[in-house]
Amino acid sequence: MLRVNAWEAKQQRSNFQASSDALDLLGIARCCLNRRGEPVRDLPVAYANLRIATRDRDQLVRSATATSNRIHTYVDRLLPGFLSEARSGLTPFCEASLDLMAQRFSPAELQRRPQGALGQWLARRAVSEPHAVAAQLKDLAKGALSPAPEQTVLLQRTLGQLVGIYRGLQGSIGTMDRELAYWLARTPGALLTSIGGIGITLAAGWMAELGPPQQWRALRRMCSYAGVVSKTKQTGGPEKEPVAGYVQQRCNKRLKNVVLQAVEKVRQLGPEDLRRTAQELEAHGSHTEFGMAKRLVRVAKYLVITGTIYRPKALMGTDTPKETLVLYYQQTWDKLVQKWKGKADLKDVFAPERPLGQWRKMAQELYALQLRLPVQRAAHTTSASAP
Repeated sequence: MLRVNAWEAKQQRSNFQASSDALDLLGIARCCLNRRGEPVRDLPVAYANLRIATRDRDQLVRSATATSNRIHTYVDRLLPGFLSEARSGLTPFCEASLDLMAQRFSPAELQRRPQGALGQWLARRAVSEPHAVAAQLKDLAKGALSPAPEQTVLLQRTLGQLVGIYRGLQGSIGTMDRELAYWLARTPGALLTSIGGIGITLAAGWMAELGPPQQWRALRRMCSYAGVVSKTKQTGGPEKEPVAGYVQQRCNKRLKNVVLQAVEKVRQLGPEDLRRTAQELEAHGSHTEFGMAKRLVRVAKYLVITGTIYRPKALMGTDTPKETLVLYYQQTWDKLVQKWKGKADLKDVFAPERPLGQWRKMAQELYALQLRLPVQRAAHTTSASAP
């Protein structure tokens, strides 16, 4: 079975001004004859489920963003400035913020509440400096212009419904995150979380689009597939310099989005050597995002193929002191536990048959490390507990 690109099939049609099943079929047949198709490979269940879950999560995030934008619209009509932390003192869309918006939200309602009682109410919802925030909220409500009375009730009810929808979407996203963690732990892509800045969501999106490591292509073809290399053209013989063009639009847009998000996170929170590389690329006038993207693709392929965690270039030499590696592995272990702790059962993630569990076993045997798992109060369960 072959997969044919729709754009390629269109270019092979004999008539561009009409469309019919016969013309479309002719374009597909010509693609196959010209060897422009690719064989369809069956994905193992972990990668197939990662692909489903990551795309569903993207849809949920888009819906949550759209709902939050509508909430902003209604809040601006009821109490302008409430969703600005600088003006209200309250973090937007925190638990206390959502609770206030869910029930009879208006300047008059906030003014009626005693400041002391409001401060205690905020303290029960883990708001830092609750009494100062309560005073700031009272001042904001006092200076606000209330909407027309005949519209207030309608705006309050609609806002309460939107808050309920937003909370439901956030709960669904959390459930989907646990699904991603469950299936990612069963693939070598779990090792990507050892890179600072790359979490479970980005690593899952990476593996969902690329599939099993055995099917990964050469490095340059992977970068082209991710849309992070420019098109080059060379004419006039080998002595002529190739001309670099624009970045091709024909790529895996989802993979490109994941890789560029990973680049941004690594530039902010990544290892020192990768952040230094980004600074050097920027200083030389290079395209920093694409340069770092190619570097990350190369690093990711190495980690997944070799089954090891990320190590800075300074620690890759054979003469690296054992004490230095022991300290680095212990620090990396602590960071890995923090990344996975809230989204998966750590005993399952670091089980001996899992990729991270195999690395843990190796580190304990070779370096005499005690990589202990913390006690989880209540491990998150998932509907995918049995493939």
